Amino acid sequence: MISRSSPSRFPDELSRQLATAWEDVEYAVTIVALDGRITYANPACTELYGHTLDELTALRFETLFATKADAIFTESDEHSTPRTRQTEVLAVRKDGARFNAHIANSPVLDDAGGLAGHIVIHRDITAEIQARDLLRISAETQSKGANESAAIVKLGWIANSSLNVGEVYDQLAVELRRLVTFDRISVWAVDAQNSSATAVYVRGNDLPGSRLGGSIPVENSIMQTLVLSRSAVVYGDSEKSPRDSYGSAANEVGLKSMLAVPLIANDLVVAIMVLRSRKTDAYSDQDLALVRRAGMQIAGAIANSGLYETVRQEAEHRQGLAEIGRVVSSSPRIEDVYDRFADEVRELIPCDR
Repeated sequence: MISRSSPSRFPDELSRQLATAWEDVEYAVTIVALDGRITYANPACTELYGHTLDELTALRFETLFATKADAIFTESDEHSTPRTRQTEVLAVRKDGARFNAHIANSPVLDDAGGLAGHIVIHRDITAEIQARDLLRISAETQSKGANESAAIVKLGWIANSSLNVGEVYDQLAVELRRLVTFDRISVWAVDAQNSSATAVYVRGNDLPGSRLGGSIPVENSIMQTLVLSRSAVVYGDSEKSPRDSYGSAANEVGLKSMLAVPLIANDLVVAIMVLRSRKTDAYSDQDLALVRRAGMQIAGAIANSGLYETVRQEAEHRQGLAEIGRVVSSSPRIEDVYDRFADEVRELIPCDR
């Protein structure tokens, strides 16, 4: 819970750096200080609640809701790390109109690892709640297609519940398995030059050469086909799948079938999602269509997560450079600050000497 007496420790420079990432995104974002004040709201947030920016930054966070929302700020005990929390609440617009909202809090830590503030994403889920209620009321008569659509929507909720999509990959994998069976799932981030792909998430059977954090070249691989064609592919027998190093490794461990889809956001292939199964011909055209729809829900979250990480790193680098300047200017004798200068540089650029 946010304490009314807690001082705001959210760094102004970091706040400004992070805020630039959200000016043009379509979902509402607020930065909330430890004392409950809203210190920043993006244009989507002013549109969602009907308040001007000045009005929002004059409010306490809890005044935006008709039901309690402080559960997402529940403090962890002193031995645990603050983590992302989310909940559904009844929100109130400036004109008094109420709507269902999904809010997700991502804690922001200061240099010492302490809680400095909160970044909160707000989404109007009134239509989704109505759709969910319809599905519940007619559950006995709903077709498999309707249930699949609900599952796809849930994947979207999960994917967008955190600014760092890496925190929710496990949840996404669990939900996706309800739609399509697999023995291994991996997500590969594609660099801006389309030259390499890095495994940012792996779950299931171990695959030598394709472990978490490992990279493979895009050229002359199945990845290149996916990036260039922007079309999903299915192989039912590893003997017939592309004979690149990635496909050969899968064949060696008995992963016979593969379903792979490019994840596209802002007209760019940002990642590749690959499902593999030990069964021959494990994936149908219907499975392919489902995974493509799931990929559409996930792609935007991956792109936004990359933007958030870039801005966060830039903010940290700026703070580091400012500290180096302070150290250098702290003494007229340069030999007096060599050690402290080296420590600060090492924080920015890891080195042994």
